[in-house]
Amino acid sequence: MSSPLNVLREMNVTKDLEDMGQLEIDEVFRTAFETIEVMPKVMSFFDKNVTADNMTTTYMRSIIDLGTPLDVGGMRYANKSHLKDD
Repeated sequence: MSSPLNVLREMNVTKDLEDMGQLEIDEVFRTAFETIEVMPKVMSFFDKNVTADNMTTTYMRSIIDLGTPLDVGGMRYANKSHLKDD
């Protein structure tokens, strides 16, 4: 799954989210939005108005990968083309 929380990974945060205060989380996100290397990787999760100076969101995206590998009737398919030629 990809989500706005990827910011924490991109910023190499090793502390658990539960152990961070709101001000600390805000600072990580603010720094990520200002970091040239990180910003393009994470901005697609947020609406176009989110910046380091404006962290109020209208919406956020998360991407959930579904469907593979499938386990159907005891047969586990590796991917969508598995056994396609058979």
